[in-house]
Amino acid sequence: MVNYEFPPVGGGGATANYYLAREMVKLGHAVRVVTSGFRGLPKREHVEGIEVVRVPVWRQRRDFTKMHEMLQYVLSATPRAAVMGRSRGAEAWDIVQTFFAVPSGLVGWWPARCGAIPHVIRLGGGDLPGHQKRFALAHRVLRPIVRCLLGGASARVVNSEGLRRRAEATFPDLPFDVISNGVDVELFRPREAEGAQIPTVLFVSRLSERKGLHLLLPALGRLLNEGPEFRLLVVGDGPMRSQLEQQTEQLGLSDIVDFVGLRPRSELPSIYRRGDIFCLPSASEGMANVILEALATGLPVVATDVPGSSELVEEGVNGFVVEPGNAEALGEPLRRLIGDADLRQRLGEASRQRSEHFAWSRMAGQYLKLYDGLMQG
Repeated sequence: MVNYEFPPVGGGGATANYYLAREMVKLGHAVRVVTSGFRGLPKREHVEGIEVVRVPVWRQRRDFTKMHEMLQYVLSATPRAAVMGRSRGAEAWDIVQTFFAVPSGLVGWWPARCGAIPHVIRLGGGDLPGHQKRFALAHRVLRPIVRCLLGGASARVVNSEGLRRRAEATFPDLPFDVISNGVDVELFRPREAEGAQIPTVLFVSRLSERKGLHLLLPALGRLLNEGPEFRLLVVGDGPMRSQLEQQTEQLGLSDIVDFVGLRPRSELPSIYRRGDIFCLPSASEGMANVILEALATGLPVVATDVPGSSELVEEGVNGFVVEPGNAEALGEPLRRLIGDADLRQRLGEASRQRSEHFAWSRMAGQYLKLYDGLMQG
């Protein structure tokens, strides 16, 4: 597996990589991950049976990577991965699974070519134009290279139907398989029933413009003026943190908003169980792991009508879907959920039921079925 991010470094794509690798190890497969190094982390270790190889990259943050850091990964990981691809006999690999065409695609291409083995590329939203503004120029420059990498791959995977539509619109001559993100339904589970308490709205994500916390804050500011009691718990870090903390103060929300920063994954299940409502008003998604984790925890979800999110949240069944970029649209579903404990419970139970269709064991099984077909073909 080739991925420029792997826990405890990175976001949703890193998390997906970890869970898929873990499930495959449980099924008896050998898995090696070639990823970026980070200060304080060993160059090589075994994590729950996964062999993790970290190549030198001078990365500043665990939760956010810059373009020049991605380039460092390509330059550092490519020769290492190519050598691994030449392994023979008992050390030979059967599949190269790459996460993200950019920047990991070129790294994964070399061991697949050297070993004459199938290469599967899993695209995240950032691989495609229109998902993240910061990649707009890169997409224009790199599109011919990405097209070549994807065209040469044995299979291309996206994690939602919406992302497949975008991928096919960008590369209409290439087929794409859909294998959704998953969730650990044993680790993320509903809390025990409690008595009446002040509802907590939960936001878990990077603190960037795309994730939309700057829209949630004014929506909650208007609700606060109407009188209902609630709290907001913000989990994550990112380039907008100081700006968002300042916005919170300006809106008079400081007493009810708690910024807890980036937390270790081991703490997340208990953090989710502190929430009563989950909200992710993002401008774009592939398929958000945080929504899947909220569903498994039994939380009603308020999300935006973007690919991936709208496939997980059914209006009025396990949450509400609103227009992206519209702070006012967030107000009504949040008002209803904050003020109605019975509604929260009913929608939360539906969320938990929906999450069980996305267990990581099922998703890993779909990948392994794809691999078997490629090796036999």
